[in-house]
Amino acid sequence: VAEKYHLEVISSIDGFTNYSEVDIVLKPNRLETLFPNPSTGGNLNITYKINEAQSAYIMIFSYYMTGGISYNYIIDKDATEININLSNYPNGIYKVILVTDGAVVEMKNLSKQ
Repeated sequence: VAEKYHLEVISSIDGFTNYSEVDIVLKPNRLETLFPNPSTGGNLNITYKINEAQSAYIMIFSYYMTGGISYNYIIDKDATEININLSNYPNGIYKVILVTDGAVVEMKNLSKQ
């Protein structure tokens, strides 16, 4: 997803105006929100956008204080959210990772208390 914009910059000192054309490129596949974060157990709601992928999954990976635990959840690329029950997860710090077509797209931190 890309758009071209005409950018105008005006100096607050002397009023000089300069113009430039810029490209804005948005990530086609991304994690949007993790709620609640930090989590005290129960359900975690993850919202995401998948615009350009054949397959996608969410990986929840613990790299600190929980011994390298990893959980994978295949997601519907046409949906926008998934709810995951965290009640059996040990307390700790996790990475929530979006993987599309076999490549890591984005990571966010999650704390379970």
